[in-house]
Amino acid sequence: MKRRPEDFAVNGGRPLFEDPVPFGQLYFPSWERYENDMRALWARGWYTNHGPLLQLFEERLADFFGVRHAIVSTNEAIALSILLKASGIRGRVVLPAFCSVGTARAVTWAGLEPVFADVDPLTHHVSRRTLRDALESAGDDHGPPVSGAVFANLWGTAAPRDELEEVTRAHGLTVLYDSAHGAGTEVTPGIRLGRFGGAEVFSFHASNVLSCAEGAAVTTDDDDIADRYRNMRCGYGIPRRVPVPTTSNGRASEAQALLGLAALDSFDEHVTHNHAVHLAYTDSLHDVPGVTLLEGRGVHRSNGSYVVAMVDAAQYGMTADELARVLHAEGVGVGRYFGPGAHHLPPYVQDPTHRRPLAGADEVSANVVQLPVGGRTAGPVAQMIAELVACASRHAPALRRQLDDASANPGK
Repeated sequence: MKRRPEDFAVNGGRPLFEDPVPFGQLYFPSWERYENDMRALWARGWYTNHGPLLQLFEERLADFFGVRHAIVSTNEAIALSILLKASGIRGRVVLPAFCSVGTARAVTWAGLEPVFADVDPLTHHVSRRTLRDALESAGDDHGPPVSGAVFANLWGTAAPRDELEEVTRAHGLTVLYDSAHGAGTEVTPGIRLGRFGGAEVFSFHASNVLSCAEGAAVTTDDDDIADRYRNMRCGYGIPRRVPVPTTSNGRASEAQALLGLAALDSFDEHVTHNHAVHLAYTDSLHDVPGVTLLEGRGVHRSNGSYVVAMVDAAQYGMTADELARVLHAEGVGVGRYFGPGAHHLPPYVQDPTHRRPLAGADEVSANVVQLPVGGRTAGPVAQMIAELVACASRHAPALRRQLDDASANPGK
């Protein structure tokens, strides 16, 4: 790509993409299928309260994940907060500092206190060392006992399960996984995320490869957790009533299940598309100084749900945030998940127990960018974006001056 600094949109040039490339998976069924399925839903007159489509969706999800129970709720934040209570965790919970703030908020909503663990900057996951450091720190401040851990499986990859659970077993902790990005990822041939720890939570937001537009599922082989979760989720779809500390309204609708069933039917096709887009980025970015694409560590086959780039400003010439601003001006949807780390956000930042240094989380938060992938991004589009990233590096000094001027004179 041959571009002069003045050709970039941040300098007043025409954006590369007049029709912006959206960020996120955005896989949806054909209009014909959606219309026919919605007409059938309308004719049944059963819109929520654990209807036939939701029942079928849960059955198919249990088979998809290879578990006894797959329980669908309206969104992931509600699902995780209910699951934390259903799991019987008390006191404090270890979780990554580099994660969605929604994960930390779910811990708080469940009446628990977070203990933030640092992450390995190479994998973006909690490691054995950072987990032990977090538990040692929690023991030193004489707060409530730590009885649980929520580990994140980010980007369609997986946390180092065996080494983490070795530590949690020694401390008697209940383990849950926030696998928001992980639907369909195989950790070993034929074994998908979904059956690990006490339970896992998956997001079906539109940004994920398996989508209901919005929704979530809890997967588990633990009958007691499943029974408590169903009783707490809502008053419908409860095979066995058991005592629970509270109830809520986390039920999903028939319309959500309709989209989820379509997503299951096309799942393999969507993952194949994601991998082709990944390959286009990899081929075009492998020799760009300062840009490293995160590899799918810890899994046999990722679902390809995110293209995650780490930006070394010293080599690339711009920070990750500056690159994101340049790309956004060109009509490229980019993500900056998750920055800053949850430990830097209210209400946690005001708590002195969260002020120990977490260098790995801070490094990843500062340097990470997610590039478009999914239903609206084809291989040639990914190649154009990658070439734009390379070209921006060559003109980094001029682009940074323009970005600095725009920040200093926002109304100009």
